[in-house]
Amino acid sequence: SYDSLAQARTFARETSSRFLSLSGQWNFCFFNNPLRVPEAFTSQYMSDWGPITVPGMWQMEGHGQLQYTDEGFPFPIDVPYVPTDNPTGAYQRIFTLSEGWQGQQTLIKFDGVETYFEVYVNGQYIGFSKGSRLTAEFDISHAVKTGDNLLC
Repeated sequence: SYDSLAQARTFARETSSRFLSLSGQWNFCFFNNPLRVPEAFTSQYMSDWGPITVPGMWQMEGHGQLQYTDEGFPFPIDVPYVPTDNPTGAYQRIFTLSEGWQGQQTLIKFDGVETYFEVYVNGQYIGFSKGSRLTAEFDISHAVKTGDNLLC
């Protein structure tokens, strides 16, 4: 949110002391199947994973393969059988909140994730979205704390 009505009228959210951009380097690991993502990933920082730039496409950073729908389906069509492989990216980001955030409503907004995703903060399940490249917003007030927070 903005600090004042006058500031809100500028639509410059980056100027608000209540705005924190999470763009930049995230912790990342690519999996061929979502069942291979470690359960601990939502509550434990995986120090052996590598960096990835967000926003961005993991395919452009060497993970998985680019898929072009004008060249056929990116997965085999064999009804009713579903492919076992389903490329999955697991992302983590540690962000720090000062005491000034305590007691404030804290929202997180995703401006265009490619496909289905789930959100966890400090090991707590927050929600999911299935819309491809649609905006999704979640209230994480109950899950954040002063200091370091783990977003997955």
